[in-house]
Amino acid sequence: MKNRIAKNYIYNLIYNALNIIVPMITVPYVTRIILPAQMGMFSTAQSIFTIVTIAAQFGVLIYGTRSIAMAHEDKMVMLDRFRHIFSTQVFTTVLFLIPSIILPLLITGMSEVGWIYAVNAFLILNATVDICWFYNGQEEFRITITRNIFVKIIAVALIFILVKSKDDIIIYSLIYIVAAFLGNLSMFFNLKKFAGTYRIFSIKWIDKEVIKEAVPFMIPLLLAMVFVETGRFFVYGIAGEAVTGIYDQALKVARMLIILTAALVSVASPRMSKCVGSKSYDKMREYFAKIFSVLLFQTLLVASGIIAVGNDFVSFFFGTEYAGVAPVLRVLSVYPIVFMLEQSVLVLLLRPLGRTKTMLTAILISLGLNILLNILLVPSMGAIGAVLALIVSTIVNSAIQALSCREFILWRPILKNAMIIAFSAALTTVLLLFAKSQFSFGAPANFIIYGSVCIALYSGIILLIGKDIRGYALQYTRSIVNRIKNKRKADYKND
Repeated sequence: MKNRIAKNYIYNLIYNALNIIVPMITVPYVTRIILPAQMGMFSTAQSIFTIVTIAAQFGVLIYGTRSIAMAHEDKMVMLDRFRHIFSTQVFTTVLFLIPSIILPLLITGMSEVGWIYAVNAFLILNATVDICWFYNGQEEFRITITRNIFVKIIAVALIFILVKSKDDIIIYSLIYIVAAFLGNLSMFFNLKKFAGTYRIFSIKWIDKEVIKEAVPFMIPLLLAMVFVETGRFFVYGIAGEAVTGIYDQALKVARMLIILTAALVSVASPRMSKCVGSKSYDKMREYFAKIFSVLLFQTLLVASGIIAVGNDFVSFFFGTEYAGVAPVLRVLSVYPIVFMLEQSVLVLLLRPLGRTKTMLTAILISLGLNILLNILLVPSMGAIGAVLALIVSTIVNSAIQALSCREFILWRPILKNAMIIAFSAALTTVLLLFAKSQFSFGAPANFIIYGSVCIALYSGIILLIGKDIRGYALQYTRSIVNRIKNKRKADYKND
């Protein structure tokens, strides 16, 4: 079991690293070819059909994983569940697929935007053959993560081979669809090992009970997706396609920078669930306080870096058509912090405690606020208005979540460490901005030099004045060293 967990963690780290590296390779190339207006059309179409796909699958991604995990010990019961879930998934997704392809072309009259939407509708076809939930339920993350890595490598190769001009936006859209479809098909090659040679699809296995049981898992997922994409839809409808392209690229950078935060939260989640299972609530409070300080350290470093060198990063990373990303990204510097606040409480406290009603209430209130703020701000402020709406509504969502489980939060040590970290981030940012005003070396050099100084200076200040944080750092360093030593001893014994 421990070996499997370790392997899954390594695969997860590799995949998250790839999620950072791939955009660093493709975005500078693509943004010098595809115009912001075209990118706005593509990203909006992709967002719409991602939401439609979640609805078409009726929550199977979560429900299927849970159902397979519960039947893991009995292979025939597991196979029977797989047949019914997969057959139902095929039926519901195909039902959504046909009108999703035809309607955009009928409405837009076979225009470029119509074809972009029609092509992205095939995301639903990808969902038809997506059986990652079957492997995830058996903790075979190696297969699904290998699939994801395969998809990304294929997509990157095809982008550089096929996308040569702004007229290739349809090809650019198709690349992601085809790569994901091939990735999903590849998972069927491993199916014989886990499900034997039995038949896996039949019309008679389409089960309305599967839909009935899966829908409760779909609703929170659907609401969360709509919440995140609300700003994009308002920018697209009010400010136009070009501004949407700017908004999309700024958000893409911010999300790229929070990948490690999301990974750390997901890794810490099982420990919190164990604490709940054993009713070790004091340990749970202590662990949350420690991990929260580490997360805050990480996200404030990102925020400080965006403010200090964000303009330099945009000027050499994006094409000249995307110069408008810089001011949007500067406002987005706050987003990694509010994202961390929301995810830490949601994933580390609410989910392990099983407080689904609170999660649903928080997302509904924040979604309503997000829509209202977009209506008020986007007409006059464009993409920046959408960013402000996202940040404020995420803060409200986090506050509702935190208040609902406040008895599990050690406020005093958290606030004490937060003040030290915030002071360090503010001091670092001020010093870097002053240094940049006196010594500038050009965009790429500024980014490398001042980015490196930002990490070193920020970390040094915190370690110097933050006794508790210094203790956490030493504790985690010793933990890593001990694990390496134990691994070497185990390998030596096995030899």
